[in-house]
Amino acid sequence: MIELGNLQSTLRERLSGLLGPGLLMLAAAGLVVFAFSQILPAVRIRSELAFQLEQVRQTLSRQMEEKPEAALQAQLAKSQAMLAEQAGYFLSESEVATILNHLYRYAEASGVQIVRLEAQSAPKRETPEAAAHDIQTFRLKVNGLTPQLIDFVSRLQEASLPGVAIDQLTIERGQVKGEMDTLTMDLLFYISPDSE
Repeated sequence: MIELGNLQSTLRERLSGLLGPGLLMLAAAGLVVFAFSQILPAVRIRSELAFQLEQVRQTLSRQMEEKPEAALQAQLAKSQAMLAEQAGYFLSESEVATILNHLYRYAEASGVQIVRLEAQSAPKRETPEAAAHDIQTFRLKVNGLTPQLIDFVSRLQEASLPGVAIDQLTIERGQVKGEMDTLTMDLLFYISPDSE
């Protein structure tokens, strides 16, 4: 009877220990699905529109003598309007700087400490879409208790923007009693010069 009671308490402890990381993994999977269903299609559309705009500009320069100027201006304005509409899915450099500054405010409000925030190098692209947008990745490492770390992540309101994605989110428990837990995640920012 005593062994059955020990088995029940052991199962309860293990299940409660797995519940937090399990919920975080589920949330991370949801973010990945969101990125693939919302952000990547917008990136593709944006790249296609930027490429089309460049083609229209080249065509306009060749056909200036053949078509009336008003028709060409209308076609250029239409292409620029479509490009401007897609620019709403991306961030500007100043918006990224503001979001990074907000991280420290969220950390203070959650009672956690940002240990490291560093930019990750991204491979250079040599395609027409390279000029259309850029992806900046930042690795973030935060120390605190697990409930505080979860509170910190929940405060990241900017993660709901189409130009922001969270990747590789993990929480590791401290190895020694009294040692802080560590949250590590990558923040991806989709940036376009047209978003300025």
